[in-house]
Amino acid sequence: MKTTGYYKRLLERAFNARAAIEKAESDYQGAIRHERELYDDGMVGEKMLHLHTDEFTSKRDREVDAALSWIDGVADEFGSVMEDLGRLDGSRIDDNVMRLLNSGIRLTTGEWQGLANDCKDSYTMTRILKSAYAANKLEEDGDVLTFVQFGQSPQDKQKIFNKFAGLIKHTCRSGIVLDGYVSRKDYWNDLAKSSIREMQPFSDENFDSVDADFPVEKQSVTSTSSVF
Repeated sequence: MKTTGYYKRLLERAFNARAAIEKAESDYQGAIRHERELYDDGMVGEKMLHLHTDEFTSKRDREVDAALSWIDGVADEFGSVMEDLGRLDGSRIDDNVMRLLNSGIRLTTGEWQGLANDCKDSYTMTRILKSAYAANKLEEDGDVLTFVQFGQSPQDKQKIFNKFAGLIKHTCRSGIVLDGYVSRKDYWNDLAKSSIREMQPFSDENFDSVDADFPVEKQSVTSTSSVF
């Protein structure tokens, strides 16, 4: 699955979770009102009122936690993929690149960057290249050191995605939507785009369609936040 596919899947689960949370809260409030009416009519005592209220609260909390676990499931799935990609594996070593590194040829910064680009999807090769570059980097243009951008590690990708998942989970639980957005979907899509901007795409993907995939409509408001 493409990187943006995981973002889409997480948001889909989050919308379902939010609906489940709203239902759980509505059911809880209805049960509390009914129990209060029974108490006011003298049909249950204070002890039973508190006992039933605790039961209703526990039931709501279990349903909320179950709904939020749907979000965790996508984060765990993405994490498993990144964990596999982040394993140091000798079978993933590029022999041609290793022969070049061991040849004694002094590489230019541009050549280092070319190798970094070619190997950016291989964590094993990126580790090797970064180590070799640190030991052999050149100073160019006088005293100015030109840096090479290496591929983003799977661990860093996982941190970015987990941060996004945590934020969505928090807003899903609370129901908060920052003012300035037409809907929760617009707010969450904007959070997704901000997170994706921190990601490097893999070589078989690009983020050219992110704006279309995660459309955002905003409006002008005066307050700072609202709860839908």
